[in-house]
Amino acid sequence: MPRDTTKATQQFIKNKKIEREKRKEKLIEFIRMNPGETAYSISKNTGWPLKTVQNLLFELEDDLEIKIESEVENGRVKNKVMLRSAFDLTWTNFTEANLTDPIGMQLVKNSLRKHIPVSIHNDDGTTVIIETPEELELYIS
Repeated sequence: MPRDTTKATQQFIKNKKIEREKRKEKLIEFIRMNPGETAYSISKNTGWPLKTVQNLLFELEDDLEIKIESEVENGRVKNKVMLRSAFDLTWTNFTEANLTDPIGMQLVKNSLRKHIPVSIHNDDGTTVIIETPEELELYIS
């Protein structure tokens, strides 16, 4: 009779997620100590495969933890990786159009998470001040 491997598979998946989060933390620390490095140089310095580094960087960029800026050096474009600063993640003046943009919404949520009120300038010229995530949900609906 075949053995049930469901529990072992679930534990394996859980362990892989934990391992990936630890790698992300190490990568963030590396970027903190070495701002402006490229994915290639990060791969060489950490010993991780380039594709792994690139995938982790894409995830961190989606999570708004890092930003990637393109610069031209010696005629070649280099994508340099840096941590986002509080300035990058806090934006207090919005228009209604910003709320349809995923990055705009993420910035609104980040501001509210830090207990920073957000002003939304409506198309009709009025301004609404949002102070909590609950108020944001009410405003959107």
